[in-house]
Amino acid sequence: MGDRPNNDDFSICSLDNITLLLHAVINEQKGKRNCFKPSKTAFCGNGIKEEVQVRSKRLLVVVVDVVVVVEVVVKVVVGVVVLVIVLVVLVEVVVKVVVGVVVEIVVYVGVVAVVVISNDSSRSSSSSSSSSIHGSSSSSCSISGSSSIHSSCSSSSNSSIIVQVVLVVVIEVIIVVVEIVVVVLVVVVVIAAIALVVVVVVVVVVVIAA
Repeated sequence: MGDRPNNDDFSICSLDNITLLLHAVINEQKGKRNCFKPSKTAFCGNGIKEEVQVRSKRLLVVVVDVVVVVEVVVKVVVGVVVLVIVLVVLVEVVVKVVVGVVVEIVVYVGVVAVVVISNDSSRSSSSSSSSSIHGSSSSSCSISGSSSIHSSCSSSSNSSIIVQVVLVVVIEVIIVVVEIVVVVLVVVVVIAAIALVVVVVVVVVVVIAA
């Protein structure tokens, strides 16, 4: 069977080389090797205890690393979510201010336009009436009869009302378009923020894993 190897020759006793060691046991007579001697407290000396300690330490290190990674990822996600909320609130405030200013400008311009058009219509009708009274043949409100006066002047007032209605409709359309643009901007900001969160989380995980 050969000489019994010293302890250094059997320093390979570990869980990683357990197959080779078991083959050595099979090839040797039972009881002639202290290493592999059946025991409840020792197996190949203290090798198994040392191996368990090493592996326990490695497992502990891995668990700590995982905990650190999770903690960092959670902090990053929370920070990015808070940043996204702040950005959304800022965008909403700015958009509301801009929409308010735009609506005020549009309403002011519309009111001024309606007033100017109404004044022009009233002036044209009054001048037409005065010219017809003085004998002008090109008047829109002639005095040839009460019915013609009423029909001519009512047509002028009707055109003024139509212009006012058109201006109101245009103002409403502009307001609706601005609101739609605001909603689209908010949606775009939210999507960009979500994409930013995903990218940051991926980068952090890759950096920590490396």
